[in-house]
Amino acid sequence: MRVAQCCFRRYRLELARRIEGVSPSVRGHPAPATHREGVFVTVRDGSGWEGHGEIAPLPGLHREGLKEVFDALPGLRQAVMGTGWAQDESALFEQSDAVLGAMPPSVRCGVEMALLDLSGNCAVDGEVAVCGLVPAGADVCEEAVRLAREGYRAVKVKLGRRDMTDEIEAIQRIREAVWANPPTGSPHGGASLRLDANRAWRLEQAVEFARQIGPDGIEYIEEPVADPSDQRAFFQQTGIPIGLDETLVGLDPRQAPIAEGVGAVVLKPAALGGLSRTAHWIAAARECGVRAVLSSCFESSVAVRSYGVMALRMGLQETPQGLDTLKFLREDVTVDQPPIHRGRMVIGLLTLRQGALEPIDL
Repeated sequence: MRVAQCCFRRYRLELARRIEGVSPSVRGHPAPATHREGVFVTVRDGSGWEGHGEIAPLPGLHREGLKEVFDALPGLRQAVMGTGWAQDESALFEQSDAVLGAMPPSVRCGVEMALLDLSGNCAVDGEVAVCGLVPAGADVCEEAVRLAREGYRAVKVKLGRRDMTDEIEAIQRIREAVWANPPTGSPHGGASLRLDANRAWRLEQAVEFARQIGPDGIEYIEEPVADPSDQRAFFQQTGIPIGLDETLVGLDPRQAPIAEGVGAVVLKPAALGGLSRTAHWIAAARECGVRAVLSSCFESSVAVRSYGVMALRMGLQETPQGLDTLKFLREDVTVDQPPIHRGRMVIGLLTLRQGALEPIDL
């Protein structure tokens, strides 16, 4: 598979909701308040077939910003067009490790997305279970209960934003409300809860929170402690499983820190360095008997669909994935977004909204 053309366009999408709760990056940039920006990658072969991907570093999470992305584009085009790419997914991922390994994580992710699309490996339809995300600023209890009633089997609530006493009370109210009137067909009386502290607490604070809420109905708490070395102690003192997210960035999955107490690895392909490295993390999680949850970085429908396709191809479709982020966008680069019915995202073809994309001259 040879790329005859590689072009880049940028987008700027208005947000419907403020994005909060991401961890501060080394640059200290706050999360975007009004718009989400990124670069759209299109690759074409000699027959005119196209593949699309998305490069969208998230301020507050990624070390690179759009300036670093733009600086990388000329060399990226040269590398993509100067390589004969494999059609097979595994072989293509191996090539990506060799050719694109030095690129910033979000850049590598977007290019792999486009190449995989061009190869035909993304021509997949199906449904993927999705974890409902409670937006910042919403009535936490009301929104969580609404998501459970709509059929989401897991609901995610961000922590560390308010007084701990208020958050304890909110989690207790959510659990009581959801379990008191479970949705039809619920296997355990209601949606399970996934909590995300984004390293907001010291060990003693996290332990006190966990003891107050108890373990019932809690799948895991993502990054509960500020110091990752305290993660095992947290589990040993509370019995509540941990979800690893920020801890994974920059690590080699072959040396995965999936130790005692880890209940899930939350995988953001754009932060981990692409789909190929994410696939390695999924394999490492399986080997350790830990659930793998793909999570978007508030990108457009193009990236979210790509992650949904990956969930299908990797057999993760029955584990609720972290893809309930498109509701944060007031507009998109596609005409329609992948619909979610009864907590399941329908993965199908998307049509680009060409007016949303501005050509980049290199």
